[in-house]
Amino acid sequence: MQKSTKAALYSALILPGAGLLWLKQYRSGLIYLGPSLIAATYYFRVTMEIAGQVSDKLVDGSLPLDPAAVSDFIDKMMSQPGSYANEAKWVFIICWCVSIVASYLAGKKLDLPNAENK
Repeated sequence: MQKSTKAALYSALILPGAGLLWLKQYRSGLIYLGPSLIAATYYFRVTMEIAGQVSDKLVDGSLPLDPAAVSDFIDKMMSQPGSYANEAKWVFIICWCVSIVASYLAGKKLDLPNAENK
C-alpha cells in the first residue's frame, strides 16, 4: 500500500492528523489534531450536560415522553447563546476532512521518489 493511501486512511479512521504524524510531519499533524481534540471534548461535554438535563426533566415530568418534544428541547438547548456546540462540531469535521487531504498529499510527495526508482 502506498504511503499516501495509508496516511489518508490513518487520518480518516483513527484521528484527524494521525496520517501526518505517521509520516513524521509532527507539526502539521498537531495543527489538525489539537483543534480536533479540543472541539470534540467541548462537544461531548456540552452533549453530556444536555443529556443530564433531558433525563432530569423526563424523571420529574416537566418534559413529556414524546420524541418530538425531547428533540425540540435538545435543539433549543444546543442553540442557546453561549453554547458553541454546533461550531465545535464543524471545527472537528473541517479538521478531519482537511487532514485526510493533507495526509494524502504529503504521502504522495513521499511516494513520487519511490515511483521514480522502480
